[in-house]
Amino acid sequence: MKKISILFLLINLFFLSCSDDDVIDSNNQLKIEKTNLIGTWKSIETSDHSGSEFELFRLINQDDQYSLTFLSDDTFINTSTPLCDGIYLVEQEDRQLILSYEAACSTSQSSSTISSLTINELILTRSGGDEAFKIKFEKE
Repeated sequence: MKKISILFLLINLFFLSCSDDDVIDSNNQLKIEKTNLIGTWKSIETSDHSGSEFELFRLINQDDQYSLTFLSDDTFINTSTPLCDGIYLVEQEDRQLILSYEAACSTSQSSSTISSLTINELILTRSGGDEAFKIKFEKE
């Protein structure tokens, strides 16, 4: 009976140890999924693509900073442009964040690659034609 109790205890410990720790990898990167984006992210730095590589990040002037707030109902709030809120979609396989804006916004949709996602930092890469840039956000 004692052996069965010890075996039962070991099996339970094994299953309890395989919990939410899998959300973060060895580089402190979170899985690319909606639940890890939920919250408010403030833009703090940007990096332009010049030639064959990205420049070093530089601070965004405080007047030019904006926030993206991702809500659990798949909507987002964008403080950079009035009336440009909307819905968002996270594509895990491609690491894509797709923003679909309200009809009153001048842009209908944008897509960014989630280059990095940690508990406190989000880096999005946006490209169009020959231009590309990265925006670093910190979680508020």
